[in-house]
Amino acid sequence: MAETAGQKERSPRKLNIKRADESLGIIFVGGCGINNARMTCRETDPVAHPHLHLACVNTDSAQLHRYFGTYDADPKSNLNAWLDMKDRLVIEQLGTDGNGAGGNPDVGKESAETSMEKLLPFIQRCGTLIIVGGFGGGTGTGAIPLIAQRVQEMGKTALAIVTMPFLCEGRLDIANKALEEMRQVPTIVVYNEKLPQKDIRPSQAWAMINDGCLKSMIEVLRKMILDVGNEINTDLNDLRAVLKTGNYIQFGYARTTRDESFNLDEFTESLLHNPYQDTSIIENAEMLHLLFNGNWTISEIQRITVKICGENENRVKVHCGVSEEGDDLWVGMVAAAKIPPKVDARPAAKPAVEAKQVSARSDVHRALPPNRVIVQFLVQGKQVPLTIDKSTREEWTRAKQVEDEEILERLRDEILLQTGHRPDHPMRPNEINESEEGNGSRFSFLRR
Repeated sequence: MAETAGQKERSPRKLNIKRADESLGIIFVGGCGINNARMTCRETDPVAHPHLHLACVNTDSAQLHRYFGTYDADPKSNLNAWLDMKDRLVIEQLGTDGNGAGGNPDVGKESAETSMEKLLPFIQRCGTLIIVGGFGGGTGTGAIPLIAQRVQEMGKTALAIVTMPFLCEGRLDIANKALEEMRQVPTIVVYNEKLPQKDIRPSQAWAMINDGCLKSMIEVLRKMILDVGNEINTDLNDLRAVLKTGNYIQFGYARTTRDESFNLDEFTESLLHNPYQDTSIIENAEMLHLLFNGNWTISEIQRITVKICGENENRVKVHCGVSEEGDDLWVGMVAAAKIPPKVDARPAAKPAVEAKQVSARSDVHRALPPNRVIVQFLVQGKQVPLTIDKSTREEWTRAKQVEDEEILERLRDEILLQTGHRPDHPMRPNEINESEEGNGSRFSFLRR
């Protein structure tokens, strides 16, 4: 096309500036870590996240083969795309025999030491690394502190996300000892024992904890590290500043919709009270990183920030980023404290008296977070009280009114993730609920 008078061909201006290639690496360690790695691979599109690199390491070679040795039959899964990217998905066996650590942390540590050379190239090419796994067993308990230490020695930014075992696993003493070894590394601790509902299968419990905690952690931390706020900018060094402040880390995440039920105070409470963490860390926090996504107003941002800081408003330093891209309305928070919380949330190594356990279970219903409600649902033809998000309850009510089967089907899966029970279809009450019949849970990891 010929140029008209006064028209000039324009090309983007070349800027003589550079930004370091800050790739994010996530190292999943041990059996618990590998479970989360598979969920992450299935949920995360590698093409949409080009700076994300994953490493999966375990002493149990059978688990590595089972999870990553074959392609996923689910056409919606992103796992197959990851398996084809050998430069971005590293799968390594720790140790030599491949038979696991037998629950012995010394074996896990020794296996990590002998195999550390395999991990060094992965660590070297990533600017920031998140180490994910569980304490209480052999591999994660022994290997995670060693890997985290090596990451720091190489001058990399390190953050650990570790899960603590259920009381019934009988491994809390071992897990607590490993946790003390991690106090030189910024660490987010997830307490499985805080699962509000335990009359569910282990696979359902892992899915609930992953969906209610770990998945949002990884996604929000990825955005904090790799993305740039388009209105109020924060960058990787903002997060680094927070992580350098202290090693007791509290993560918060809350999502909402701006409708007639929206309440800013209740939203902020849900941001501060993740059910799986020690949420009293915020009381001693000295620095915060807040990331606001969506159409938040200045007034709302100020109110949320002031409520989070509480009486420590003048002492707490805040790094605040805002991105108005997209319609999703959510806030992510990372808070760091130098000293441990006043009340240690770790459960005792021995169960309390049975009468106290019964009382604690009933307290779950009396002390619901502001964004949760108890709703009666039909499950296999019986009325069952289920604790779900208020937003889910409202969407369920609207979908029933207009008889939208597609939304109802999605919400049934979502309620399963939140509670471990899949409600009967309100428009097809005689339908067999396959997830409750022992034929395998029907999980659909849907983003809300």
